[in-house]
Amino acid sequence: MVGSEESVKYLGVGISPWHGVVQPRIVEKLQGLLGALSQSSLKPSQRATMLRVYAMPRLIYEADHGGGGAECPEGSGWMIRCAVKKWLHLPQRTTNACYIPDSVTEDLD
Repeated sequence: MVGSEESVKYLGVGISPWHGVVQPRIVEKLQGLLGALSQSSLKPSQRATMLRVYAMPRLIYEADHGGGGAECPEGSGWMIRCAVKKWLHLPQRTTNACYIPDSVTEDLD
């Protein structure tokens, strides 16, 4: 039995008996995924691939089906770009088009 303040995760979306579909905490999940990828013992290109193939679809699915719409919170694109620049050992002033394909960040702006 689920209490009034608890939620159950079903198909990746939190559901509460009193509140219905619970808004996902996208920024916290994004920070956690970026932190885990940053601390993993992968090559920089492998980290970028994991971000593109695993982390981004997961976040977009939760944002879309969690009642928050397909919009990502403001600043999430900046966090992703800073993390990728750090992984690739690029200065922060590097142009984004040089290293991130449009398919990764097209929904973040």
